[in-house]
Amino acid sequence: MIEEEGQQLKSQLEQQLVEAILDSLQNHMDQNATFLAERLVYERDTEEFRSLLAECYLKENQPFKACHILRDCKSEFNRYQYAMSLFQNKKYKEAEVALVGTQFSNQFSSQTPNVPNGGFGFFLLGQIQEQLHRIEEAKHQYCKALDQNPTLWMAFERLSENW
Repeated sequence: MIEEEGQQLKSQLEQQLVEAILDSLQNHMDQNATFLAERLVYERDTEEFRSLLAECYLKENQPFKACHILRDCKSEFNRYQYAMSLFQNKKYKEAEVALVGTQFSNQFSSQTPNVPNGGFGFFLLGQIQEQLHRIEEAKHQYCKALDQNPTLWMAFERLSENW
């Protein structure tokens, strides 16, 4: 009974901490959010809390720290965040592998990769391929991004560029 109450209290405290982190992020208090998220991950290391900490690191323009915290995560969204962090660190090939896996990271693969985060994932893949000078593949990914999310104006802009 006492152990159950302790777990319930811990869960409530974690939820309050998550709310405080989100509130800090929403109000552009990124350092405060990062501090709280680091404490949260220290207390209970879960993929959900790592994702939140990585978001804080990205808001503070520290993608190298986000890469470190997300390296071993497996969830779809964390794969996307990890790839975004690698992209921001200019590690384009690693970002592509993180996003689509090794079997799809060469230009000769005929299968369609499982890209996390819908149209946003395909847009990121297009950006990565553009940086790797694979322009035709990048255009294809931008089209897929627009198919999945017609409001991705940035994908339309990239397709409109004169390469």
